[in-house]
Amino acid sequence: MEEQKSNKMAWVWGVIIIVVVALIVWYSVGNKGTPKNGEVSTSTATTTEEVSYGSNFSATSVEGILMKYLKENISNISPQKEVLGGKFQITNLVVTSSNTAEISYSDGHISLAARFNFTIVNGVVTITNFVMLTDKL
Repeated sequence: MEEQKSNKMAWVWGVIIIVVVALIVWYSVGNKGTPKNGEVSTSTATTTEEVSYGSNFSATSVEGILMKYLKENISNISPQKEVLGGKFQITNLVVTSSNTAEISYSDGHISLAARFNFTIVNGVVTITNFVMLTDKL
């Protein structure tokens, strides 16, 4: 009787371990290429030529200024607000032209994407036409 109970417990623990391992593998495979918390994936539409945006900003510095501004203000800019106590993190920023960009961001519960126009004058960022991209949700 005691041996049957011991075998049954060993079997239960074996099933639990298999399920946990399967969940870990499934989760890690499903999140390949997804930025981890605090990481940001960025790219620009122009890769070989440097684009001038006025005030001697290169594409890289414009992206850096935009990224800094968006990190600090995305919660106020986004028409969709964070849910369940989450805090928006930028997962991707693509500068598509001298005054247009696309952003992907998430609060850990919802993932969103938008396209917007921007201007940077003397280091001051202005965001206009912030349009949600529903096809990327």
